[in-house]
Amino acid sequence: MRPGLVSLPIPESHLGFAISDYSTGRLLGGRVADLLVLVPRRDRAMRRRAQGSIPPPSDKRLFFRTAANATGYVVAFHVPGGVYDVHVSARGYLPFHGTVAAPSESPVNITMYRNVDYPFGPEDTVLIGRVEKASGEPHIGFEVELRDPDPRVPSHRVPLNARGEFTVFIPEKLPPPPNPPLGPPSVAVMYAGGEVLTEVSNFKLNRTNIAPLTKVP
Repeated sequence: MRPGLVSLPIPESHLGFAISDYSTGRLLGGRVADLLVLVPRRDRAMRRRAQGSIPPPSDKRLFFRTAANATGYVVAFHVPGGVYDVHVSARGYLPFHGTVAAPSESPVNITMYRNVDYPFGPEDTVLIGRVEKASGEPHIGFEVELRDPDPRVPSHRVPLNARGEFTVFIPEKLPPPPNPPLGPPSVAVMYAGGEVLTEVSNFKLNRTNIAPLTKVP
């Protein structure tokens, strides 16, 4: 994606995206240098799929041109009516894969979640962890929910990555702690049969905390 001047409202012939960081709500377009938004042209992409290959991002002929501006919106230009795949990636975030319909009267909202390699600051309060099946394989395709007895902290719900890892940024957890202390936070890991709750007993503010390994059936 290359930067450009995109005005609002977005013309009907274009497809707009409001791509935001889950942790802050801020739009990423024009602010994250390596944000990549790919909307494959259906006819050319389908030919490549029929040949058994996935269109590489470097082959720009297979994708609609995109641009972003300082407001944070990303636009794919001259997209005919129809349903299209969309792929969004950026360093430090989980990749997003989905479908969108064109035309759209308003920008399509896409939420990006921080990954374990996100460059958090030294004073950030973060919780990372890993989830495995009983067989030892990574638990994927589900979400993890933070449950903190501190009423200032919302129940953040984030997806697992392809290695069964999760990352929760908790900017709401600030000193001083509640008095009397309310106990440590826990993470609820969802699976097909319900959830597994894991307590994070040694949780500390202003550091990256590592949750105990969670096993699901």
